Amino acid sequence: MAADELGGDCLYLGHYTGHYGHFLLETLARFWALESKADADRFLFQPFVHPTPRPRSFAPAKVCLECFGADLGRVSLVRKATRVRRLVLPTSLVEIKRWADQRQRDVYRTIAACCGSQRSDERFESRLYLSRRRFKRFGLTKRSRGYRPFTNEDQVESLFRSLGFKVLHPERVDFAQQVSMYGQADVVAGSPGSALHNAVFMKPGALLVKVGNLRHRSAAVTNQLLCDELGGVRAEFLPFEGRVVDRDRRLGEVDIGCLRERLEGVL
Repeated sequence: MAADELGGDCLYLGHYTGHYGHFLLETLARFWALESKADADRFLFQPFVHPTPRPRSFAPAKVCLECFGADLGRVSLVRKATRVRRLVLPTSLVEIKRWADQRQRDVYRTIAACCGSQRSDERFESRLYLSRRRFKRFGLTKRSRGYRPFTNEDQVESLFRSLGFKVLHPERVDFAQQVSMYGQADVVAGSPGSALHNAVFMKPGALLVKVGNLRHRSAAVTNQLLCDELGGVRAEFLPFEGRVVDRDRRLGEVDIGCLRERLEGVL
């Protein structure tokens, strides 16, 4: 099979994915190189195992590239053997489930500052609850698509509202606005998963409350711990207490009274 040809200077930016959590930790892990190489002739990505929407149509990729001054017209998603004249290979600052270089913090701070400057006149709520009640992820098996941590999430939302939280359904909010909201919040809460990876955009010392469920019974979720460390947040884990509804699918009904008591203890 003949190789494609790309001229000019190319910057390799690693794996590109539309999976939000992996995007934050893996795709952005080489963006530090854009500080000095944003004028490269081409920016090269390889597709990851998850669905890979084009950067122009995937808001997080589009916004993050623009924050570093990278021209979207120069982005190439390499799917076959390709020959280039000159290729720069920056080191990845994150290896998922293992470690993260503290310099990766600067990448998230650059994105947060960029998004914040676009909405400098807006003031957002100090407490946010990230709900999965309306979540639907495409490209996965029917069993894992749209997973809900609790069968009574409407009651969980009501509880958080009663404690002064704004209930946010992230998939329905513009990415740049989300980043600004996380950066201003004093407390962000939700169930472990990609949404809580947004800890990387929170201000140091802010509180992240992880509400355990039947899939996540302990705080030892390595990728989330990496995000907590990179964001410099104070993290509290609230173990699941409630009734098992479907053990195979790991669905449960949270005990609202117990959750309220635990929340009031950490807020």
